[in-house]
Amino acid sequence: MSNKSNLSLTSAKKLTINLYEAFSSNITRTVTIENRVYHPANSSLDMIFKMNQTDEEEISFVAQEKANPNIKLPVHLLYEDDGYYVVRVSDLSPNWEVLAFVICIKKMKKKKR
Repeated sequence: MSNKSNLSLTSAKKLTINLYEAFSSNITRTVTIENRVYHPANSSLDMIFKMNQTDEEEISFVAQEKANPNIKLPVHLLYEDDGYYVVRVSDLSPNWEVLAFVICIKKMKKKKR
């Protein structure tokens, strides 16, 4: 596997990202992909990345293959700590090539006391 990841942060902006290359996006965050591991035996991809954010934000993810853009793939958050995230994208096609990975950020509502 090469040291590049093909990601799409929005449908209009597509990026090819090197590992450990920080990039800014329309979500006004800096994201650094630190590692990714493809598991062909179970058709999944694990990604480790760092993103600056605040505690008042809720993060979710959407993944789609370029070849099957109408199918949203399952994304599981395996680990989160201090801006580090480990996510697993499941159900990849055996011949997938490009993955669109969207990071969704939603401000959390403050609880009233």
